[in-house]
Amino acid sequence: MSQKLSLSIAIQIAKSRGGECLSGSYVNCKELLRWRCANLHEWSATLDNIKNGQKWCLYCNIKRYTLEDVKRFAQTMNGECLSESYTNCKKPLHWRCANLHEWFTSFRSIKNNNSWCPQCNVGQNTLEDMRAYAREKGGECLSDRYYNLTTKLLWICKNLHIWEAIPHNIKHGTWCPFCSNKYRREKLCRDIVTDYLGAPSKKRRPNFLKTQEHPTGLELDIYYPEYGFAIEVQGKQHEVYIEFLHRDPNNFIKQQARDQLKKELCEENWIVLREVWYYEDPYIVIPEHLRELVILSLIRMKEEKMPIFVYNIDETSNKSSERMKGNKYSPDCPFRLLIPDITKFSPDRSTVVVFEDLCAEPKKVQERIIPYFISGRHQNISPIYVSQKYTQAPKIIRENISHLALFRGSGSRDDICRIVRQYTDDPKKASKIIDKHLRDRNFVVFDFTKAVDDPLSVRLGWDTPLKLDE
Repeated sequence: MSQKLSLSIAIQIAKSRGGECLSGSYVNCKELLRWRCANLHEWSATLDNIKNGQKWCLYCNIKRYTLEDVKRFAQTMNGECLSESYTNCKKPLHWRCANLHEWFTSFRSIKNNNSWCPQCNVGQNTLEDMRAYAREKGGECLSDRYYNLTTKLLWICKNLHIWEAIPHNIKHGTWCPFCSNKYRREKLCRDIVTDYLGAPSKKRRPNFLKTQEHPTGLELDIYYPEYGFAIEVQGKQHEVYIEFLHRDPNNFIKQQARDQLKKELCEENWIVLREVWYYEDPYIVIPEHLRELVILSLIRMKEEKMPIFVYNIDETSNKSSERMKGNKYSPDCPFRLLIPDITKFSPDRSTVVVFEDLCAEPKKVQERIIPYFISGRHQNISPIYVSQKYTQAPKIIRENISHLALFRGSGSRDDICRIVRQYTDDPKKASKIIDKHLRDRNFVVFDFTKAVDDPLSVRLGWDTPLKLDE
């Protein structure tokens, strides 16, 4: 029976090798611990690796080359090292090949890259060679020009992953970085969203994505049915035609049609679908998508213990409710359920705050929202309408709102001009003033309950009068 690993075992192993374990706790055999050798080198490694084969100190085990080693190596290449001193493997040395070409590079570069004279190597590799290397691995080289072994080219593997790599690495055995950790980018995006919302649904082919043409259903990369939210992690092949990948332009057209169908089906079923493209930083765009949907605002309210009053929480299924209660980041109710039936409100209900993203929901949702904004009705409701473009909001809503708050990205200057016309004789100038404040991360409030000549009818923030004619 194998001995159970523990911190005391780690301390004993380190002591037996003349060093010490610096960590103060042990979690499991895969957790990194901190070590120190007799020569005071420090590094991190798992106890499993230290115990089962990894050499002790990584620094002490590094081979120390000398000038004699370097010169002997040059002789094996039918050349010579002309340098008179050797400091380390990173410092450039002076070399000469059998054809009397001279150049400077580090010993590490020559050893690790299995290279020699750069002039003698010119012309030895071609673009066709690169394509042949790729075909051997079941892929293709997508670049249309070859420069040298150290200039990156574009590659695609049999699993349709696309990346850049230098020919030298491909020539010497490396291949697709994504296949070594399948769907690495998708996993990264999933991990980022999980930090905010908890784990996504394991069901990625919901029934509403099953059609006669696609009986097994289209697939969502990251899906949160309880939030009415999904993310697609899109590669370059979803944007442009790639001959090796699509083979035929019709296949590219069909792929775009599938993508469009997926968007339309999600919209019809109240699922907000957002895309993270191959050229975008998921650490930036994913939080932005969540902020747009006001999901983060709801989470922040919960974390700061701000009250959220939701009508008829029983609308949520028991299974969904239990899942949300087990997630510390989850709001009290899915975002999409903050749209209760207006006819079922009772006068003794608490105030309900309604969040809605115009650009993300279908028309039938808008029809349920409109009654909240009809003046004089349902005094126990405080509706907040969140939209990316004010002028696209239904006219009946625009005519009945009491306040309008513009934030950065609220719309174009033309949109702002339409709003400020009633407050100034020079709406273009006023729109520039407002646009500058928005770009400075301030927000501007229009109070439609006040007369247009009231200093507080247009405000910077909540309580600072904003003059539009200066």
